[in-house]
Amino acid sequence: MIEFSGAKKIPYPPHFLCFRDENDIYLPFEKFIRKQFEATGRVVKDGLDQRFEYFTSYAKIRLPDFITYDPFSFFGHFGSYNVEIRERVRCISAEFGVPMSTQWDSIPYFYPIQIAQFALQHYSRNLTDKPPKVKSIQLDQLIEQEHAMKKDESSVKITSSENGVIIALDDDPSFTVLIFSWIPENDDAAFSVTITDRRSHRTVKLMYKFVEDRRCVWPNIETDDYNEDNRKQEELVFTYSLGKRDHFSFQTIVRDILIDTSKALALVEPVSVRKDGTQNGGLKTGDITLLSLKFYGDCTIRAPIKQQTKAHHEMFLRASEWFLKNQDSQGGWAVPVQRTIADNQLVLAAGWHSAMAQGHALSVLTRAFHATQDSRFIEAGEKALHLFNKVKH
Repeated sequence: MIEFSGAKKIPYPPHFLCFRDENDIYLPFEKFIRKQFEATGRVVKDGLDQRFEYFTSYAKIRLPDFITYDPFSFFGHFGSYNVEIRERVRCISAEFGVPMSTQWDSIPYFYPIQIAQFALQHYSRNLTDKPPKVKSIQLDQLIEQEHAMKKDESSVKITSSENGVIIALDDDPSFTVLIFSWIPENDDAAFSVTITDRRSHRTVKLMYKFVEDRRCVWPNIETDDYNEDNRKQEELVFTYSLGKRDHFSFQTIVRDILIDTSKALALVEPVSVRKDGTQNGGLKTGDITLLSLKFYGDCTIRAPIKQQTKAHHEMFLRASEWFLKNQDSQGGWAVPVQRTIADNQLVLAAGWHSAMAQGHALSVLTRAFHATQDSRFIEAGEKALHLFNKVKH
């Protein structure tokens, strides 16, 4: 029952006291409206006056900080984004350097909107953040070891070694990004990064191997077998897929080891998730220390190896390259999984194109051309416009 002051009772559970005047009926906000309609509200003071503001969504409207849009400047408020820590991002692909999603499929896949947001985030943060701090590590440590020899003034050749050839890294916990160039010369070529989890004092090893595996990253022990004894073991090992080896010249590796470690540990340890889908229990700067980088198989390493606090520019360019390599014959970037809407009343079969993905991709390509003056980005942008002119009869 809802009971009105000075009025007869009207049947409707539950029972609340309401106010009624000659024009309207007023329901209680805290006891009824807030829960019934998932609304929020507050009393706001404005000088001597007061007003009540209510909201039916947790979304916030943020006005742009600019008057005239600049296609070469930061993108919206993406400078505050952190796509990597979203719960539905399984990992950052070691093969392509872009996020892999599990939003609509348990097997990670490349979701163009998410990849574009990742790229635009790093482009924007490269403009708004302070420049990265960089430490250069020379290759002298490698030359002193067996199975490594100086090839020329700037590179070292490593031959097959079962135990690998190791180089010590800087232990400053703020330097968690690794950048280096290498030529993997056989399928056994690989590298690993060993870190210390300062929260638990455990060692974590991340292996990066040439293997085609859609899982992207996986523990070297079955997750069903992961128990308290495993949790306490001195070293946990995870593998990231580098895909199929098809590079026969120098390629640049850019890895945020903090993110890679956080995503790996999330596979075997419960991680709490905020309402916005970001991981609340993930690692943060200061939680890990990089110990060493090790190379296996036949490969050539070019000096220097860089250890940085961030790498927004490099990550933006890697994501931009993904759009060049994965544009389809229609000029778009199709979503490779099925999506159902409105209780399966609308089904989008795998291979559907998103207008949002096309628009975001155009913003990425425009900025990539501005940053590099590489005409491939403009050409890809022109192709991307074709889908907007397509009419389905």
